[in-house]
Amino acid sequence: MERKDRCAILWMGIAMARQQGIAMPAVQLIQVGDLYFVRDGHHRMSVARALGEAYVEAEVTVWEVAGPLPREMATVAVATAARPATA
Repeated sequence: MERKDRCAILWMGIAMARQQGIAMPAVQLIQVGDLYFVRDGHHRMSVARALGEAYVEAEVTVWEVAGPLPREMATVAVATAARPATA
């Protein structure tokens, strides 16, 4: 089975579970300054956006950094955070 097919099956399974009210494990996020990066739970985050959920349960690990983030990293994080809640 191709990777995209496995991903689609996983995504649909998570979506069906959420629509049935089944609790999912918390996503794991890394916070760097005001930016958040998904460490684990990309599909759960995608499903939550698609279902219009405003909040997800998360475990947040804060990384302290000296100085500003590299421009490329900040651009990717902001673009990801600004993406609309569509699949």
